[in-house]
Amino acid sequence: MSEFPAPPSSEEIAFSSILSHFTGKRTSTELSLYNALRRDYPDYEVVATTNACCHLLSFVEYGMATATPKHGHNHDISRVYKPATQRNKKKNAGGKIKDEVRFGVWEYVWEGIEYIYYHVEYDANAYATKETILFLLNRRSPLGDSPDAAPVDATVASKEAKERIDKLLMAVGIWSADVHSEIYVFDESHWRKDRKLYLSIMGTKWSDVILSPSLKDGIISDITTFFDSEEMYTSLNIPWKRGIILHGTPGNGKTISIKALINTLQTSERKIPSLYVKNLDNCSYGPKHSIREIFSRARTMAPCLLIFEDLDSLVTAKIRAYFLNEVDGLESNDGICMIGSTNHLSKLDPAIAKRPSRFDRKYHFGLPGLAEREAYCAYWGEKLEGKETVEVTGVMARATAGFTEGFSFAYLKELVLASLVAVATRTAEEQVKGGGGEEEVESAGSDSTVVVERADTVMEGGGEAGEGVEKDKTETPAEKKEEKKEKEEVKPISEDEIPEELKDNVFFRVLCQQITSLRREMNDKGDDEKVEAGGELEYGCRGAEDDSD
Repeated sequence: MSEFPAPPSSEEIAFSSILSHFTGKRTSTELSLYNALRRDYPDYEVVATTNACCHLLSFVEYGMATATPKHGHNHDISRVYKPATQRNKKKNAGGKIKDEVRFGVWEYVWEGIEYIYYHVEYDANAYATKETILFLLNRRSPLGDSPDAAPVDATVASKEAKERIDKLLMAVGIWSADVHSEIYVFDESHWRKDRKLYLSIMGTKWSDVILSPSLKDGIISDITTFFDSEEMYTSLNIPWKRGIILHGTPGNGKTISIKALINTLQTSERKIPSLYVKNLDNCSYGPKHSIREIFSRARTMAPCLLIFEDLDSLVTAKIRAYFLNEVDGLESNDGICMIGSTNHLSKLDPAIAKRPSRFDRKYHFGLPGLAEREAYCAYWGEKLEGKETVEVTGVMARATAGFTEGFSFAYLKELVLASLVAVATRTAEEQVKGGGGEEEVESAGSDSTVVVERADTVMEGGGEAGEGVEKDKTETPAEKKEEKKEKEEVKPISEDEIPEELKDNVFFRVLCQQITSLRREMNDKGDDEKVEAGGELEYGCRGAEDDSD
């Protein structure tokens, strides 16, 4: 006697309906799927929502709910390889395998209540724009009733099921709108949460920021006082908002100061979130739409820190009016503290740079003075403490600071790193060759070729980077004269200038040679190079090692 096949499950019927829809003509995908689920789950209440406001699976990943797959063979899921973001990190070296879901169904449990969760992704138009629709289903009859419970009115059951779904959506929506060890980044016309950027910034402390005490204390006090003064602003009937501009030449601490501010606010008692605007570009909507989206999110997240890095590049003449309207228009910006950074204050429109109530204060980041350069060298001395081949003493820090007038923090960083690489390379060569140390070793830590010799011969005879290179035999007398003049402008540090206790110090002599090389590089820069902008908030940049802007 032949067995009859088991009747198809609700999931199988729903998948067949969706498959039929996507293989034929369609006008409203959401309506088609909604009706299919209502038909295939007659005892359930069906509610549609979007992934933009309710991250149901992320809610599960953080342990707030559980989700068990129910789709069996009825799904459309790709297993894809995601390479490691930093291949040299051993724990991430292999990357990971993740699901890319286009159709899936889960049994979703939150606070002891069971739901059915459908996830559907599809191409919404000819441009292959992806749309995602989520459906939550809850059985109309109350869960957990005893067998002899009185029948429930259908209208009441439907209302209660919707309320249970709404309660879940409210919890997930509130959770999704907040940040959880993340930073909101605005890029390509939309906001996204960036956990990697958050983790890299959380290593930056104010103790790692080398600035003049008055500048550092002024910025910290300005920002923290603002967020602690809501009641005062309210009592005085003053809008609780503020704007600050950080300006100055590249490489002098603007970006690392912003990172330290983000860390300070995020770890404070109030946990003030930060929103970072990366760009306003998008071919579909344009920068005007982006400006609106930026301030809408900031108002939702307030109190918050809203960061515009390279403000002069972001706010152009075409969108200036829209930007200003959002800054001080009719809508409330209570709790929003804006920080704009720029390398070129003169390029900012006066309506932005010189109008209080938009950007109220400006802080200038100039080249570090003698005290700041010495403090920076001493900072590296603390970081290198205990290293066998390198020791930065107080005398060395003072001498290095004296030789590096006109250096930005970015150039000071390059000076230290290039010298460390040169010394490490020399040490490795000595170990291979039995510790002779007679041979020359090229440094890989600088764009210019730097030759490191024995400690008793470095700097003798003007041992400057680049000497010994064969000259072009076709040079004219005028060119030779000009070249000689340029060489005279950047002279190597003489023996008489080196402190007596440092004359036999290999690391300091390498520092001196790198100083000469960097001086020449700075001297050779054209006008266009001198005004290049710095960087932006990036991953893996921590402490005083990151001095780009």
